[in-house]
Amino acid sequence: MCVAIIVPEGADVPDLATLEACEGQNPHGGGVAWLKGGKVRWKKGLSAKEAHALVVALPGPHFIHFRIATVGGKTDELTHPFPISERAETAVEGSADAVLMHNGTWDAWQEHMLRLLRGKVPDGDWSDSRAMAYLAHHYGDNILSLIDDGRIAVLRRDGSIRTWGHWEREGGCLYSNLHWQLRARSSRVGYEMFPYAVQHWRETTQPTGEKVMTTGVTAAVSRLDIGLKDDWQPTSEEWAAMDDEERDFYREQWGIKPDELLDEDDEMRLFLDADFAAANAASGKR
Repeated sequence: MCVAIIVPEGADVPDLATLEACEGQNPHGGGVAWLKGGKVRWKKGLSAKEAHALVVALPGPHFIHFRIATVGGKTDELTHPFPISERAETAVEGSADAVLMHNGTWDAWQEHMLRLLRGKVPDGDWSDSRAMAYLAHHYGDNILSLIDDGRIAVLRRDGSIRTWGHWEREGGCLYSNLHWQLRARSSRVGYEMFPYAVQHWRETTQPTGEKVMTTGVTAAVSRLDIGLKDDWQPTSEEWAAMDDEERDFYREQWGIKPDELLDEDDEMRLFLDADFAAANAASGKR
């Protein structure tokens, strides 16, 4: 699905924890864009730490993007943004008059490229997002209004920004979605689980109950980190906030079954029940 972040001029760059959460949810490469010398510069194939270190010291506006590959391979060249230029090059860094980033899947991109292609097909790997940048150069930004798939943003060398689709405002920035917040929540999960941990501790006759409680919360955090990476499921609240395209993706790619999703409180209780049992067993309680 990817996540695209617009940092307007004067807004604070998202902190490293936020970018790492975005990267964790979308692990196939990051990229950024910023203004310099009358051009839009871009650099991609970056980690969250590299992206944050690069843009935090620069004046806005910025584009930040983390990709999960749905169209095209898992290569640095297909991470975002893409230059809006004659060939929409796949170079991992450079400068242009404008760049484009995208969150979503444009299923009909090959059909439209074959009909609208100007001359030979430019070299390099292709994706739906690169095709958008190519078409925007040859036919103008307004062609993006005809693509009803996901969220698109364009940054021009004068600092102007155009967007298409629905964007979420968070902390002064615009996000193409907020699904990364599930992973961000894992970094704070010890605090959110604490009331349940106390309840388990009070109901436990285990003499080392305090140790069990601490171990249980630590194990639960570790379990969530693993689950979010390898076996992630949205909560019922997050599922309700998704659009049809995103739900279809998770059904097809991740085997999500909406009727089996838990709400946030039940999800945490489930993790704690399992991890407190493991902690009790490890400390000798039967």
